[in-house]
Amino acid sequence: MNGLASVFQKWTSGNKDISEEEHNGWKRYYDVLIERALKASAEGKNCAITFVCYIKYVRDYIRERIPDIKFIHLKVDEEILLGLAVSRTQKMAAQVGMTIEQMWKLPRPDIVLARE
Repeated sequence: MNGLASVFQKWTSGNKDISEEEHNGWKRYYDVLIERALKASAEGKNCAITFVCYIKYVRDYIRERIPDIKFIHLKVDEEILLGLAVSRTQKMAAQVGMTIEQMWKLPRPDIVLARE
């Protein structure tokens, strides 16, 4: 499993045993977001990036790169989130000619982990 998927799973489950590979994975992910935001800002554009930021040390890492960043915490009802996730997953599955049920049975490591 790649570092990003496994570290997200650990963050959400409370597991604090994060390997160097996993740290590198989340840093690469956030570095892409940071670089895109900095580029847009340098071009004079206002920008917002949306992402889940589970852990304080990740927010601290981002603050080091963008000192004047503002974080906004949005709390959304779980029923709304679930409905959106199902709709998004149905669209992704349809794009590759599958149903959610067929996708769920795939042997991909991230899906296997989600099934556990």
